[in-house]
Amino acid sequence: MPLLIIIPLKVLIFTLLITQPNMAKKKAAFSFDTAYQELEGILQELQSEESLDNLESQVKKATELILACKTKLRELDTLVDNTINPDE
Repeated sequence: MPLLIIIPLKVLIFTLLITQPNMAKKKAAFSFDTAYQELEGILQELQSEESLDNLESQVKKATELILACKTKLRELDTLVDNTINPDE
């Protein structure tokens, strides 16, 4: 895949991770580590493929995984805050 496409995809994924509202609805049996590994796999596929045929589905899946990871990180942040400052 041309470098001109890979770099914007990385920027897109990073931007989604930071800016998208919480849209992850699948909380059951979520594994952050598994989701992260899937994201790394998608990135490797995007970097190695010459074809753009799977681009839409891969970006969609990456977006879902990023949002799920973001939700989990927010939950953990809240848990830590509540543990450190239980009176607030």
